[in-house]
Amino acid sequence: MIMKCTEIRKKIQDFLSGTCSLSLYREISSHLEKCEKCREYENNLKKLLFVLKKQSFVPLPTEAEWNNIEKSIINNHDNESNFSENRLPLCVFDWKRTAVAALLLISFVSILGITFGIRKYRKNVVSQATEISSYPKLVNTIGSVLVVNDTIKSGNSDLEKNGITIKTADSSMTNVLLNKRTTLSLDNNTVCRINKLSVDTQVISLQQGNVLAKVGKREREQKFRIETPNAFCDVVGTQFKVWYDDTAFGKGVTRLAVYKGSVVFGVGLNKDVPVDSGYYIEAVGETLGKPVLINQNRDRLKNKIMVISEPDEAIVSINGNQAGLTPLSFEFEKGVYQIKVYKNGYSMWERHLNLVKYEKDTIRIKLKTSLGMSEKNEKIPCSNASDSVLINKVVKLIGSENYDSALIILNDIVCNNKARPETKVLALTKMAYCQSSMGRHDKAVEALIQIVNGKFSDDQKGSALFRIAAIKKDQMHDYDGAVEALNKYFKEYSEGIWIEEVGFSLAELLVIKGMFKEAASVYEVLRGKDVSIKGKVKILYNLAQLYVQHLNNNERALELFTLLDEKFPGNIYSEDALFWRANCLFELGRITQSFNLYNNYLSNYPDGKWVEEIRIKLNRTETAGVK
Repeated sequence: MIMKCTEIRKKIQDFLSGTCSLSLYREISSHLEKCEKCREYENNLKKLLFVLKKQSFVPLPTEAEWNNIEKSIINNHDNESNFSENRLPLCVFDWKRTAVAALLLISFVSILGITFGIRKYRKNVVSQATEISSYPKLVNTIGSVLVVNDTIKSGNSDLEKNGITIKTADSSMTNVLLNKRTTLSLDNNTVCRINKLSVDTQVISLQQGNVLAKVGKREREQKFRIETPNAFCDVVGTQFKVWYDDTAFGKGVTRLAVYKGSVVFGVGLNKDVPVDSGYYIEAVGETLGKPVLINQNRDRLKNKIMVISEPDEAIVSINGNQAGLTPLSFEFEKGVYQIKVYKNGYSMWERHLNLVKYEKDTIRIKLKTSLGMSEKNEKIPCSNASDSVLINKVVKLIGSENYDSALIILNDIVCNNKARPETKVLALTKMAYCQSSMGRHDKAVEALIQIVNGKFSDDQKGSALFRIAAIKKDQMHDYDGAVEALNKYFKEYSEGIWIEEVGFSLAELLVIKGMFKEAASVYEVLRGKDVSIKGKVKILYNLAQLYVQHLNNNERALELFTLLDEKFPGNIYSEDALFWRANCLFELGRITQSFNLYNNYLSNYPDGKWVEEIRIKLNRTETAGVK
């Protein structure tokens, strides 16, 4: 039902103060665009409120003014016949005593109120400082997550934390708790920065990837905002998801889907629109779209799902094609998918799922051994009967999550001088698992170090080093310690079974730390190892990227991009490699050759992600007269 002008004017003050509902805000905004009289009323009300805000409190009368008031009252009473001359001074005297008493009482109550308010404020500040100091928290982390603290402020006078950057790697995800009522779920390959985290304000910068935000209900003065390079989202208690992509259309694209509550979505200073629950909107560059129903845009949203298995590193097959190893994240569209997960020694897990209707964003799978028992409860053969009994008892305790009892038995095995080396390695590995499951990651590392420093085989030592690096990187976020462990493996066990995984992990961490020459050296060594075809392709591409983007060696990068195309034609990096080959030639001054490759790219990839950049470069070069 459309509101009349009289009803609109009654609500304009709420509209100006921001206390009205989102639907009412939208209706009043629409009405003001059409109605000149209501706009005039709004402008007059704004002026009035502005004047009132500038007014100061009226000061109390001075002593001289009080005396003048007293004399005026006495003179007025003298002129009235119903007051006798004898009662007048008494009446005036009573009035003065009453006024003084009232002032004293008001002053006393005010002092008490201020004192109580200060105490309450100090108590609130201390409790808020305690709460802020315990956030943000990372929970339910899967895979590799990097946390970088640029600057952190915390104290009673400045309750905020600034400059915390969180990055998730490929096939990784985490949840970030900002406070008791606000959670951010970061998908894989996502970079977000906490620009401000205080009691009343949280400002998040999404630089890459996508974030699912669950924001508890807030007061009017409290603020929660997610910013991308080209858009922003302001919310008051809601659940929504934001995507940012800077590769589509040659411009930054921000997409928003609101699942609960409402979000104000905008670009620039004066372009914003409220988006209600069940609606989707996107902004391309500075162009703001219109909200539409999510169901009508399901094809446009990039849906992702994570496959996690226990044990991990199982092969995932989607519709008959190998997609990678668990944990694995992949995009999907409408339709039914045949998903298989399998690993040597375990029974295959197979399902046909309609992922669009699948309510969860993670598929968790516990593989069973070929004998029908889960890995946690698997019977482990040992060197002799007594060892076998003890170890299998430990496995049962771990299966029931009774880690303390398991650790007692494991410690006895490790301290037993008669125990065989194979049994000790198994016991120390299980000990590390128990300690890590209880959150005592430093104790888990200590157990594995005993394997590294003990008299065991190279494979056993190498595997322990690889586990140490994984714990330090993924659980303890000790990247220097992880690099140290990976470097040790890379140098001392260069022919080990984990050399490919170790090489990629080491290079990735070195790049994150800005050690580009060292990362390139790792890839160069890894090229000479016996790695998978997929690994060889990835090595060449990553190495070429290092040379072109960080080491400023276009000649070497061109050589590697060309080698990648010749040895592995049609690989997953073919489009990017073609663009970067042309770019390297251009930077080396070989303009004609670079133009040939640029035109080759435009012919082969007319809708490719580098089209806009190539056309701009070609036009600028022609304008400058370069041929």
